[in-house]
Amino acid sequence: KFALPLPGFQNSEDRYLEQEQLIQDFMVSSYMEYLQGAARPAFDVWFDFPGYRQAFVMRQIVRDALFLIGAFVFVLVYMSIMLNSFFVAAMGMLQIFLCFCPSYLIYYGLLGQRYFGVFQVLSMFIILGIGADDVFVFMDTWHQSELEGEEVSGSRWTRLTWTWKRAFKAMLVTSATTIASFLSTSASSFPSISTFGLFAAVLVFTNYIMVISFFPTVVSLHAWYLGKRRGNKRRKEKCGTKVFRHLGVCRRKFSKLVSDGGESDEEEEREGDGISREQGIKVTVMPTVEPNPSASKVVPGTTITNTKERNDGRGATPPAPGSVSHESRGSSPNEIRSEVEMGGKSESAMPPADHAVKLGAIETFFKRSYYPFVRKHKILLLFLNAVLLAFMISRAVMLQPDAEDPALFKPGTNLEEYRPALVDYFARGASQNSIPMQLAFGIDPTDPLDRSGTSITNATDYGTVHFDSQLDLARGFPCLLEICATLEEKNENLEIGGAPDYPVECWAKALSDYVDENPSLYSSGYLDTITGFNANSTAFDSVLNDWLSISDVYAQWRGLIRSERVNGVVTVRLTLITWKLMADFQMDYTKGIELGRRWEQWYADTMAAGVCGAVNTSLPGFVESAAFHYYRVSETMIAEAFTGIAISLSVAFVVLTIATSNIIVGLLSTLCIAAIVTCVLGFTVLQGWKLGILESINFVMVPGLSVDYVAHFAEAYVRSAHATRAGRVKDMMTEVGVSVLSGAISTLGATFFLFFPEITFFAKFGTFIFVTILFSLVASMTLFPSLLLTPLGPQGRRGDLKVLFKRDTYPCCRKKR
Repeated sequence: KFALPLPGFQNSEDRYLEQEQLIQDFMVSSYMEYLQGAARPAFDVWFDFPGYRQAFVMRQIVRDALFLIGAFVFVLVYMSIMLNSFFVAAMGMLQIFLCFCPSYLIYYGLLGQRYFGVFQVLSMFIILGIGADDVFVFMDTWHQSELEGEEVSGSRWTRLTWTWKRAFKAMLVTSATTIASFLSTSASSFPSISTFGLFAAVLVFTNYIMVISFFPTVVSLHAWYLGKRRGNKRRKEKCGTKVFRHLGVCRRKFSKLVSDGGESDEEEEREGDGISREQGIKVTVMPTVEPNPSASKVVPGTTITNTKERNDGRGATPPAPGSVSHESRGSSPNEIRSEVEMGGKSESAMPPADHAVKLGAIETFFKRSYYPFVRKHKILLLFLNAVLLAFMISRAVMLQPDAEDPALFKPGTNLEEYRPALVDYFARGASQNSIPMQLAFGIDPTDPLDRSGTSITNATDYGTVHFDSQLDLARGFPCLLEICATLEEKNENLEIGGAPDYPVECWAKALSDYVDENPSLYSSGYLDTITGFNANSTAFDSVLNDWLSISDVYAQWRGLIRSERVNGVVTVRLTLITWKLMADFQMDYTKGIELGRRWEQWYADTMAAGVCGAVNTSLPGFVESAAFHYYRVSETMIAEAFTGIAISLSVAFVVLTIATSNIIVGLLSTLCIAAIVTCVLGFTVLQGWKLGILESINFVMVPGLSVDYVAHFAEAYVRSAHATRAGRVKDMMTEVGVSVLSGAISTLGATFFLFFPEITFFAKFGTFIFVTILFSLVASMTLFPSLLLTPLGPQGRRGDLKVLFKRDTYPCCRKKR
């Protein structure tokens, strides 16, 4: 302990906070490093002092920030390798960082939010993954534009226009579902959760605006620079090492010429029963000579016919023997000639021979290797996913609220070991884990606080306390003495340990002892004559002021007697009685809530009978404990965690259904997202974690992060020109698989660095993101395509909202002709 005042101060009350800060600075500079290294093999050292926790946390944050920098460097390097351009990768990272300023302006200025906590800062990792994913989507679409026809690939502007239109919708679907999932948490009763979801939604929205406005200029500038540098010739990309070649990084150099159909197209047509994308319209190529499947040029004499859908039981006319049937890719019926004779004076309706589809190594892997694997083993993949989901459900239902305070550091640090060591080895009777209780008198119990004009997001804006003017300590003094005596007696039903192991901090008893110990100042039984039903408030206030004027007494009891000067008279506004229970505050929240109800009933019975019953109007108050509040918070938290997830899934279903214009695709996508969320919940239990503040906020981002990859695949599935589910899945995996894989690797790599900080807050946050992305990748790569390849997967116009809401679809609503 330190004696006050310090040199340069008049007394102990002179700039007290400044003196306290000087002592803390001295302790940190003189003892923190020494005590941290004081442990020896023969004994352990645990310590704490004012200011130590804050100083240690700030020092550790600076050290752990190095891991955060490592995460950003990894993403930059990975993007540079995959995009084969440091400039494009750097601009992509810059775009992600630039999202923060406008997002904060919208959050603070437009939405009027004032709370900005550490989760808002850590949302950088969320937008880092989403932003990198959008960059990969845009760049992959840009590379695909190079492989389109001359009307698209002819100039930089036509390529950019085609890319922008295609990427605009793809990123809109994922951004809209993510934003909706985050916004669904804004109804939470916990400001830290609702504001985090709101800020994350604003951040995703800002990132979307940036990626469709700022990033296209980056791509255009980069393309112009390459064209100018290389004489406007087609770029030839280089590979540095064999490792990059095997990873398929340099796609263009090792690209393959793959025909548009492939050897499995006929099988896909048979599986889909010949259903066409455009209401059964087929392009049938009937060669006069033996066809060559690898040829991309039609031989003279070949006839292209446009056959309408016929009522043959399958919805289309089967091709003639020896003919090869190809689906029109993205062509409407008006774009296909009804009959074009080839050769002589006729015009060719087929693309030129040199316009083959170039696929990189990764795209080729998805089309030629991974897609056939999924198609062949879809039942096995569905079974394995079902087993995993069943196991995770059995774990998820065991999730319980966390009664302990969130651990700030990993086990083994002094801050985490000090309190358990103090309780286990040095506590006698009440300990730091005992539930603290207090009786508060002087505050209006029916309307204790006026929060009008305050903001729930401002942690320092408490509102105005409503003091009860009926408080009369002189009249209620006998009741206070009786309550203190009752609290010193052991009561197992109320978890009262009894004195002396569980002392009661009762100023009324101390005042009574003071009067009895000074017979020269006060006559015997003096307090009995001036207190009670016929109290003398003036005489009682005089005794109370004389007692509090003693410096030691004031220092001991000033925290339990709060007064203010009104019209020159000191008036007591609030008085407290405090004690601790035998019960540990880490008990199950349901038992804690029940204990709180018993205490409320005890207080009501005590104030309604006996001595207190006669003067209860003079002691307006209530019994309360911070632990009881926490138990109610836990009850609400676990309820909102599951209802919030249900709301997020419902919102995701609506948004995905509207975005894809297909209710079946929307439903299957939502089922996959629900499976991802369930796996994350089950993983939480497997880790031994419980539902605390950190977990609740982390669960907020799980639905938002889960929708991204599934939404990409869903949008690609409905965009495919194929009519069959097999053809659509192949297009889906080929076109979007590389973007999803690249985005997942960048996010997983970034969050991997969060495993190493000593602050568990960072480690747990990174683990949640890592696991969510990992399960999202597995579900989108295995569960979702497997479901689409079953009869559940829509083909043709099945599930299309435009068909469902079209009047001619239903016989009863068709117009009479």
